[in-house]
Amino acid sequence: MSIWVNVFCRKTVKNVTPDELINGIVKRFELLCYLYGEDEPEKFFPNIKSESRENENNFDIFLLNYEKESSNFIRLERWGDKGKVADELEEFYELISGCQDESVIKEYLDNTIETVGVELKLSDTEGLGWPIAIAAAAWLSDYADGIAYNSNDGWFLPTEKEVKFLIK
Repeated sequence: MSIWVNVFCRKTVKNVTPDELINGIVKRFELLCYLYGEDEPEKFFPNIKSESRENENNFDIFLLNYEKESSNFIRLERWGDKGKVADELEEFYELISGCQDESVIKEYLDNTIETVGVELKLSDTEGLGWPIAIAAAAWLSDYADGIAYNSNDGWFLPTEKEVKFLIK
């Protein structure tokens, strides 16, 4: 079973490199670790690695490994195909109906040109995987002037060093 964090991008993230993603994660990682109850995040910075799986020149699929000497990873996939983006958006428009911040979220969704799915295994949601996934989604949202969503916390926007949750 997979758990997803979704990013809705108003600008392309196609040219993001694995190193840029790591730097973006590190920017928010410490505060998000504390938010999600993880202590001593600084000792894990050197263990975070990212690699491109599809196309070295474009962000299509990245794998994030965050445990030393482990083959576990968090998968990030970018979708830029208009049909795939439209399918994703349809599902999420249904989620905002009646939400207090519906108009704010709708404005982001109306202008989405790409989406990114951050796929976690259930085991990733405990420990460092969750704050890493949220930090990645926040940085990508910031880079792409976008918004992010996860079923646990709802909709969120990036801030300088963490995230701002919108009211469900």
